[in-house]
Amino acid sequence: MKKVVFILLGILLLAACSPSPIESSKQSGLKVAATIFPLTDIVKNIGGDKVDVQNILPAGASPHTFELTPWQVKSLQGVRLIFSIGYGLDSWVLAVSDSLPDVKIVEASKGIDFIKGGETDEPVNPHYWLSIENGKLIAAQAADYLSQLDPPNSAYYQSNAQTYIAQLDSAEKGIKKQLADLSSRDIIIFHDAWPYFAREYNLNVLASFEPFPGKEPTPQYLKNISQQIKEYKVKALFAEPQLSLDVLQPFASDMGLKIYVIDPEGGGIPGIKSYIQLMQYDADIIYQALK
Repeated sequence: MKKVVFILLGILLLAACSPSPIESSKQSGLKVAATIFPLTDIVKNIGGDKVDVQNILPAGASPHTFELTPWQVKSLQGVRLIFSIGYGLDSWVLAVSDSLPDVKIVEASKGIDFIKGGETDEPVNPHYWLSIENGKLIAAQAADYLSQLDPPNSAYYQSNAQTYIAQLDSAEKGIKKQLADLSSRDIIIFHDAWPYFAREYNLNVLASFEPFPGKEPTPQYLKNISQQIKEYKVKALFAEPQLSLDVLQPFASDMGLKIYVIDPEGGGIPGIKSYIQLMQYDADIIYQALK
């Protein structure tokens, strides 16, 4: 009897210690996946109850430093299509093709008015989902891809896209109104994730504290940022929950800056369960800092 108890305890401990599978929206239906939370939520809104959408990037992780584990690749078995951002942000997803060659990987970037530069080796900044206008384009593409994969339900996906795009349009108008009359429009960000957000809401990104993910800024770079802070009378610095603040905090303290946390990918702030909520949260924090 004691031996049986020990075996059962061992099984329970093994289950508790095993890594969690990739998050899935439901247990049946057409199976697809998306690399990051905003993209996943957009696809969920289009797929509705006919599509099982799995989110790959774990909550709180940064796509710039993430690597797929064999367990996570195994969790993607049965997935027919993976939506990605591309342009160096989530290139780690390409490793799926080695183990699951039948999975098609697509980028959701058709029609995007790209901003040049960024912290990847690509010629454009990949954080284009941080514009609700671009979110509408992503939603339309999701409907088209799902329609191609599942033609009998094409009308369903296209109808969902129209409904969701109307919701995005309403959210976009609300944020534009909220941020229309800020006392300052100059911001310093942690890394170069926010030019699309800034363009959509008429903000001015003076500098990013960390020009390349995981690489600390040089003394000369910090000196240049310090000069801009003084010149433009900047009072706030915008950090992100996915990236370490170890270097940022002493600098902010020395410059008399208050740190505000905005989230580009989602999963870093408790209670945010949708792309629209994520965009509204970021707008709310920026409004509090600059009003």
